[in-house]
Formats: sequence, structure tokens, C-alpha cells
Amino acid sequence: MHIKLPLILTFLAVAEMRSFRRAAEVLNTTQPNISGRIAELEGLIGQSLFHRRGGIVALTPRGHDLLPYARRIRAAQHEFEAQAGIPSVEVGTLRVSASESLVDPFLLQFLEAFSNAYPRATVDLQIESTGRQRDELIERRVDLSFLMGPVSHHAVTNANLLEIPVIWAVPKHHPLATRKTLTIAEIADSPIISFSKESRPYSQLLELLRRHQITAPRIFSSNSLTASLRMASAVQGVCTVPRDYLLASRLTDAFVELSTDAILDPLVFTASYHTDGGGTLASQAAALAVNIAAQLSEHQKT
Repeated sequence: MHIKLPLILTFLAVAEMRSFRRAAEVLNTTQPNISGRIAELEGLIGQSLFHRRGGIVALTPRGHDLLPYARRIRAAQHEFEAQAGIPSVEVGTLRVSASESLVDPFLLQFLEAFSNAYPRATVDLQIESTGRQRDELIERRVDLSFLMGPVSHHAVTNANLLEIPVIWAVPKHHPLATRKTLTIAEIADSPIISFSKESRPYSQLLELLRRHQITAPRIFSSNSLTASLRMASAVQGVCTVPRDYLLASRLTDAFVELSTDAILDPLVFTASYHTDGGGTLASQAAALAVNIAAQLSEHQKT
């Protein structure tokens, strides 16, 4: 028994799209053809690969078993094409999660470059907190995450992406806004609005305050930078915020960066994805993202 490559790629498309209709769209064929190929493949294997209930498509246990092998076959095909100098014609949907801090300019430039490089592929984008991104990546609900990494998991590859400085900022009408140089004790007299409690920057902030013997700070936490800035205005607080986000959000006229020796750790981002033998759309997109991040970093130096 020999299983033809188109049957395996069709199985993979349906599994990743979770839809016969969407698989037909990305493979440039009709839904009856997709159904016929899956029926042929299931006939050859002798087992069902998908549950079909009310328009919902899900892998059977046998389908789950075969999925990583199908991905390896696709990866091998891509490697062969790359060695032969054949241009990529990747199809499918890339499920991406990203941090709010990266939306502008990095993520916007990535989406433009990805669309140009893979015109037959689509992106399903989610903006999530770091903890949720990590969980969804490990559970394979997303293919590629731009997050505060790295992710420690045996099946996840992490590529270094960006380091973004974090600053202390206050609304321009805050009493500290006109001060030239501040100590961390003076900053901590105001409420501090920071990242979510589950995040690395929050833990680093607590450690910084502990080292300076600040024992009872008032810290408000949020997993939304937009909400953090609004909270800072509402409670007359000091906000820890990525400098690039403040610039991109065009709020530099409404907020003032504080000058202090209490330097906050930068946000360290990775492009993290599952390793399925190399050559997958996720790994290629991660490489594209790394190149864009390098260009942004070089541009900021000039």
C-alpha cells in the first residue's frame, strides 16, 4: 500500500484548519474533493481520522497519532524544495499569539512581510498575556508566539527576538513630572501600576523594590498596557511601561518619562514555536520575524 503525498497534505490541511471548507480554500480545490481525499485516506488506513459533528471537525485518537508524522513529511518536502531552489508556496493558517507591547511597529511589519512572502497563507492573530500565550503554545492551540520568553518545554524552539526598554512614566500633571532626578523611594510614595502578577517584569519589580528596602509599596497590576496608562491617570500613579509602546501609542505628550537610577529590566521577547522536524510554516515565520526584529534594532541605533 502506497499513500500519495496529496492525501497526506490534505489530511494535514483539514487537521490544522479544523474545517473541510477552509482546507479546500487553501489547497485551491473544492470541498467535495477534500472529502473524497479524506475518505480515500481513511479507507487505506482502515480507521476514521476525523470526527464530524454539526460542522465541527476534530481529530480522532488515530488522527492525533498520525499528525506529527504528516508534519514531518511536509517538513521534508519543504527541505527538498529549498535545496532544489523551488520557491515556497506555503498554504494554511498560521495561528499566532503576541504581546500587546509588540503590536507597533514589530507586529505590523511582520504581518506585512508574512503576507508578501506567503500569499496563499493566512494568519489567525490573538493578543494575549504572557502566561496565556505560554499555555496555548504548549497545548498547541497556537503555532507561533511572540512573547516574553523563552518557553521551557522539550518540544518548543525559542529564537531571540527583541529587547525593549521599560521606563517609569507618569501623567504630565503628576507632581513628580517636573522633578529632574528621583530615587526609587520617592517613586514608590505614589501607587505603582505594573504588569500582571504572573509576569516576569512584575517579579523583577518586586525584587528591585526589595533590594531598596521598600517594604509596603502600593502596586496595581494589569495585563493591558492601555489599561495601565489609564489607571496611572486615574490614581495619580507611576506606570512601568515599554518605551516603544508609549511612543507608538502617541501618548508621549500625555506622559513624562522619569529620570532615576532605579533602572527597570528590559522586556526580552522570543519567537517560540513547536519543533516538528523543521521547515514548517511556523519555523519559517519565526525566521522572518527574527530578521524584522534585527532590522528594527539596527534602525533604532542609527
